Amino acid sequence: MESRQQGFTLIEAVVALLILTMAMTAAFSWVNVSIATLLRSDEILTRHLLVNQLLEELPRIDFEQEQTGEIRGDGLNLRWEADEMLSASGVNNLGALGYHDHFLYRVGIRVYRGDTLIAEYETRALNSRLVRQPEVEL
Repeated sequence: MESRQQGFTLIEAVVALLILTMAMTAAFSWVNVSIATLLRSDEILTRHLLVNQLLEELPRIDFEQEQTGEIRGDGLNLRWEADEMLSASGVNNLGALGYHDHFLYRVGIRVYRGDTLIAEYETRALNSRLVRQPEVEL
């Protein structure tokens, strides 16, 4: 007499469920890691955009008038402060008078998420101040 088996045995069903569970766990772990990486990449991009925005604005900032500032964007705050490092009068090595005094500033840049410091940068900036008008003869 031939025995015909119909359906799955209990062992086969349990093994199939185990394999399916392992595959789904791996897929969900991969998605979770991908989302975390995407969020981290977005934060880094936002941070770099804010720093680049500040670096583009630095030449237009008069550090004698404004020693600190802040830029906000997408949950991040960028705070900067400028300290004078060096000043030079408008006199060259030969003693000739120039038209400007020059100042070199250290600009400290800190990026915060809320109150938590997440990145810190430092750069230098040069400012000049007109100290006498050019004498132009026509």
